Amino acid sequence: YFGTISPSVRRKIEKQLQFFGCEDLRSRPFGTLSSGQQFKIIMSRSLINDPSILILDEPFSLLDIGSRLNMYQYIELLGRQDKGPQLIMVTHHLDDITPVFTMAFS
Repeated sequence: YFGTISPSVRRKIEKQLQFFGCEDLRSRPFGTLSSGQQFKIIMSRSLINDPSILILDEPFSLLDIGSRLNMYQYIELLGRQDKGPQLIMVTHHLDDITPVFTMAFS
């Protein structure tokens, strides 16, 4: 990000980095992060403006099994938040569909 970040946006950034447990990645260049770390940063960034809907298109395709299992937990937590976004996920992998998703179409 280039420019001045307001204190309110900075607080939102910190909140999301804490949610995904990646506060220590704050100052690292994006290109030096693993695919799992990059996914956490992308998810953090997508949630900063409190969206009402979050569309995930094959979100776990680049993740190894460990990162995938880890992210399933975060998606579950996110989907169960009282004021969290509605989640829509497009996937070809039935294993990616966690219990937080209530409808599926084929």
